[in-house]
Amino acid sequence: MRVLLCLLSALVPRGDAQAAGARFTPTGQSLHINDGDFATRDHAGREPLQPRQRALHASPDSAFDLKVQVNSALSRQPLSQATVEVYVNYTRTNAALTGADGGVLLSVPFRTGMPITIVAGKDGFVCTLLPCETNRMPIFSSVTMSLLGLNQGNIWLFDDSVLITGKTSDAASWPTVQFPKSLLNLTDRSNATSVKAFLTVPKLPSKEDSSLHTMGIMSSESGYVSVELSPVAAVSVQLFSGATELRVRGPVQIRLSIPDGRGLQPSTVVPAWFLNRTTGG
Repeated sequence: MRVLLCLLSALVPRGDAQAAGARFTPTGQSLHINDGDFATRDHAGREPLQPRQRALHASPDSAFDLKVQVNSALSRQPLSQATVEVYVNYTRTNAALTGADGGVLLSVPFRTGMPITIVAGKDGFVCTLLPCETNRMPIFSSVTMSLLGLNQGNIWLFDDSVLITGKTSDAASWPTVQFPKSLLNLTDRSNATSVKAFLTVPKLPSKEDSSLHTMGIMSSESGYVSVELSPVAAVSVQLFSGATELRVRGPVQIRLSIPDGRGLQPSTVVPAWFLNRTTGG
């Protein structure tokens, strides 16, 4: 089970990029991952990555060099063997692993006005997403992405349900996750005793700092449309049995506290967003 849920106070549609130069969201603020439907996701179906560029489909005159540096958000130290994926126009074009210095150099396909999104991740960390808009092809670009480490949570296995809570004394302010135990494939008691839960709450930007919003993707009749997202809460949930990631085959219930000052009323309907690893948004 690997979910990062964001609750959004605003969805602002955006058209094709109009800026003369590139526009990146600030480093380390877009901390959203899921992988679509976690009930049907194939965790083992991804091609193993090598620490080099892969899956390029561009001629030399329609690509630019992109260097991605991946660091730990806490220690600021480089993270080797981190996964870096690049999506151009909602299609994954590049996938690679960072080297010992936490960096990787990619040749990224470019077409005017098409959105570019970079996703970085590593086991033990919450993935980070970095969108870019530009209608001019750069000669070279270098970006740094910071990954937030996972926090281990408390897990309670009952006969009929599973409850995941925060591992702090102020548990009331932390999210809770609950779902029927039948959705987990636990065949015996030994499997149950090896289950670990990770519950991580990424730090969100303040309401006043509107520049730290991120981008998402919505489907429309004419195709995909980029939207600006203004998150009011976020949570990352992961479940493991030993070193094996567990799949939850059905819906889960997540309770989140909304910070004060977001301008929301008890009756306000707030949409939720997951990152789709097929489209990169």
